[in-house]
Amino acid sequence: MILGKAIAQPKSKPPVNQRFLYVFHPLFQPIIRLITARPELVVDHAQAYAELFSSELGIAGENWKRQLVLNGVAVFALAVGVIFAGVALLLWAMVPIAESPAPWALIAVPVTPFVLAIACLFFASRCAKAVPFVNIRRQLAADMAMVREAGSA
Repeated sequence: MILGKAIAQPKSKPPVNQRFLYVFHPLFQPIIRLITARPELVVDHAQAYAELFSSELGIAGENWKRQLVLNGVAVFALAVGVIFAGVALLLWAMVPIAESPAPWALIAVPVTPFVLAIACLFFASRCAKAVPFVNIRRQLAADMAMVREAGSA
């Protein structure tokens, strides 16, 4: 006290964890009420999320494996096509086209692995366009909307 008057002390900020709860308190209040009133519902919800995550991870894993196999086959087919094209070029240089028994084979044999490689790359790019964990994102958005609705009510 200075001259009989109390000097107002500035309020200190609450700790970070309390500030977080102060900011999001309306959002967490329905969740906390639910956890304390019906814990079995929270356990069931967590199990459903675990099952959803497991299935989504399985789908994403299969998609990534498929993409890896298709890209591997495409690289192998490109290598085989390059080798066949080199052999066809050497044969074309050594044997005149007029005397060749099957000149179409000099083009058809190297083109076949190239077509396979293009098809594999096409299907691998279609696998890459699939967005993983879409159902989990939808479920999280639905749960957050429900919590916000319960918090505003």
